[in-house]
Amino acid sequence: HTRLQGDWSSDVCSSDLKEVDMKFEVKALIPNIETPSLVIEADNEWMARTIYMAKSNLKLSGEFVDWSIKQV
Repeated sequence: HTRLQGDWSSDVCSSDLKEVDMKFEVKALIPNIETPSLVIEADNEWMARTIYMAKSNLKLSGEFVDWSIKQV
């Protein structure tokens, strides 16, 4: 088990985690900004976009973004 001190919501055991079997190629399409294309393992497209933003360090507060998302 793992637990962050004082954070009971982080109680997780590896046996609780399910295996992710989908991969998505994700790219944020923002005019005049070069963004990377990443292959991300996720349960769904929404989660893939969220992981993409974290991994690419994009700060997208209030910006309209088109997405290129393909299951691979």
